[in-house]
Amino acid sequence: MRPIYLFALFIIFTGCKQASDSTSETTKINTKKEASVENINEPAWVLKTSIDLITDKNTKEAFITNKDNNILTIIRRNDNSVWGYIQLAGFEQFGVSDKLIFRVDKNEPVEFNDKLEKISEKYGEKIQSWEWNPNLIGFRMWHGSVEEGCGYIQQLYHGKELVVRYHPNKSTQKDIFFSIEKNHDAILNSIDLEIYLCAKR
Repeated sequence: MRPIYLFALFIIFTGCKQASDSTSETTKINTKKEASVENINEPAWVLKTSIDLITDKNTKEAFITNKDNNILTIIRRNDNSVWGYIQLAGFEQFGVSDKLIFRVDKNEPVEFNDKLEKISEKYGEKIQSWEWNPNLIGFRMWHGSVEEGCGYIQQLYHGKELVVRYHPNKSTQKDIFFSIEKNHDAILNSIDLEIYLCAKR
């Protein structure tokens, strides 16, 4: 009886050890999965493609979402100009006569507003450059011609952090932050641009 008793103890012991080892490996795998999910959720530019159901035209846009769920989108429009759109999350809103101030890293701040549209309209050839909605502002970011320089697109492509300042009302201002250094190529793909052509200007 003694050998059988010892054998039973051996089986019980080794079985428990295997179960313990198995649990340990599962924990490791789960930890790796969680780490992967965290990496996926880190802010990065995303390229989105779609087909217009009326015209069958392919459309592309690059967008990035920050930790507060504010969204910056970049598209090339039919007139070849490149537009940016800032969409605020939740119940945040832009002031009625708002303006946007952008700063990439330590570059000089750039202001986007409706002045170009108003001046061009005054002289009889209105250039659309501004679209205001309570939580979404669209603005003409770049004329779209490489021959005349790539302007603000170069800053976004090479940048690491973007700060956008807006004004909920005339007496207050808010800053929102985007980490823009990951997957820059989504910007270029969305507007069909070769960045090396910009460097030649």
